Amino acid sequence: MRLAFAVPWREEGRWIWDYLPADGPEAGLLSASPRQGAALDQYPWLPPYLSELWHLARHYPRLENYDVIFCWELRTTLAIALLRKFRAANQGTKFVSVGPILKGPVLRVLPLVRWLMEGAGRIVCFSRAECETQAQLLRLPRERFVFAPAPWQTIPVTAGGSGDGDYLLAVGHSARDYPTLLEAVRTTDLPVILCVRGTSDLGRAVVPPHVRVRRRTGSDETNSLVARARLVVVPLRDTEYSAGQSVLLRAMAAGKAVVVTETAGIRDYVQDGRTAILVPPGDVAALRAAILRLWNDAAERERIGGAATRAVEEKNGFSPFAAQMVRLAGDLIC
Repeated sequence: MRLAFAVPWREEGRWIWDYLPADGPEAGLLSASPRQGAALDQYPWLPPYLSELWHLARHYPRLENYDVIFCWELRTTLAIALLRKFRAANQGTKFVSVGPILKGPVLRVLPLVRWLMEGAGRIVCFSRAECETQAQLLRLPRERFVFAPAPWQTIPVTAGGSGDGDYLLAVGHSARDYPTLLEAVRTTDLPVILCVRGTSDLGRAVVPPHVRVRRRTGSDETNSLVARARLVVVPLRDTEYSAGQSVLLRAMAAGKAVVVTETAGIRDYVQDGRTAILVPPGDVAALRAAILRLWNDAAERERIGGAATRAVEEKNGFSPFAAQMVRLAGDLIC
């Protein structure tokens, strides 16, 4: 069995292909990201969909060499699906979409997305709720949708050390509800660090003086901030698509107690009171109470953080995820 992984980045370190069984299938990498200095890399204003399609098109003649192509995220899925449409020989190659998110502008071009994804052998969703909503949005049989816990591997901290610090940390962009978090901490004196993509993530909320806002922190800096935080909060809007899992798993893997909004994309990842504390969407009082409870109780933080790390190791490792993908590929080509 010959597998390929189409990803929207250049290969960096270990990933799924490194966790395949030694005596298992052959695996190849199809990168949709330009090398530094490549033609389209000189034009950053080009839409990412066009850039990734261009770079995956370089692999066009090779697509038929694989039995199954796993396409990570929606953009690579649509690019591979479009390339297959233009080459009859590629129709024998199955493709699987992994972790596509259907939201925002994508919903305005659903007919096009449906046309491209109608040939997907399977669609792997990172929450059970998404399996249901995406089946309805794409008008595809529910049987094509498979739930798999998002994989996570612990990344060593490269700066700043580890251990409890003196701040509460919130990181991320997608579906974040920072206005609710800011209201929850406004009447406290807790030191807070928010790592955001831009100030638009904060909406119209006024930032209290004890809250520091950082923009576009890199992976190493984020890992260091997580490792040194006393407490991590993942405030989310109530959406039907997956959001917040990567930050949640990053913090859980680091042994941190996490307060997270209970949404459709989170329920599959935590047990309330055991591996994290869940709060209702938009509930300022509940969020404040959960934060203060954990901030002032070191034993509770240690208990939840320890259970969280064990849960990530057992359920979200790359090895079980890779094994599930291999089984899925085998079912498709039988």
